[in-house]
Amino acid sequence: MRVRLHVLGLPCAALLLALGACSDGKAGAGGAPAAARSYQLVTEVRPAAPERYFDAAYALHTMCAGSAQARGLPVTPFPTFPKDFAIARRTYASDGQRTVFKEVLWKVDGGSTFGATTGCVMTIRSDWRTEITEGGQTHSADFTDGKLVQGAPLPAGGREVDPARLAAYSAARVENGVRLKCSADSCIVDPDLVQINFGARPAKAWARIDDPRTALMLVPVSLSVGEALDPALFRQEKVQ
Repeated sequence: MRVRLHVLGLPCAALLLALGACSDGKAGAGGAPAAARSYQLVTEVRPAAPERYFDAAYALHTMCAGSAQARGLPVTPFPTFPKDFAIARRTYASDGQRTVFKEVLWKVDGGSTFGATTGCVMTIRSDWRTEITEGGQTHSADFTDGKLVQGAPLPAGGREVDPARLAAYSAARVENGVRLKCSADSCIVDPDLVQINFGARPAKAWARIDDPRTALMLVPVSLSVGEALDPALFRQEKVQ
């Protein structure tokens, strides 16, 4: 029994659509207001019950474990999840001249050797993608299943947010010390503090996300405004 299992390889699928994260045809991962203030926003998507979010992986592990035990073979337990486990982390940053967007997605992966004879081992692994915009061009990289692919540079395109979109966020709220403005079901960083965009959309910083397996919450982890940023944030990964 050898199965290559990836659970949560979902760029621009249900989860990311809920976050407004898929491209709208305009490359670029952020925007700064006229003052060109630096910023760094980090958000995470956290499941209320990670074991339920990965129920397909758990069911496969259970089936594998039954086969292994019937043959007298040892079984590695299903992964345990730390407190505040995240299935996605998104970073938006700008130094006033350049912007960067990075997204990390975690999954439960059985790997190419998954099976009863190898202990039914499953581990928590991650994929990621980045977009760096500088000098009117966006440079992207994607790391999936251990392979790094660097995209050809693309024109950055417009990154102005329709004022009507911003107007929909009017209720003040503070989460984890981050000032937000909210609509009925989601929040963005207060534009009076700093305007953080993803393409032509304001970047979401808080939301409840519908999922049939378990409740998902998008939450702000940290925000800095007007501070010096680590130059390493703006270095694009190289193809190996």
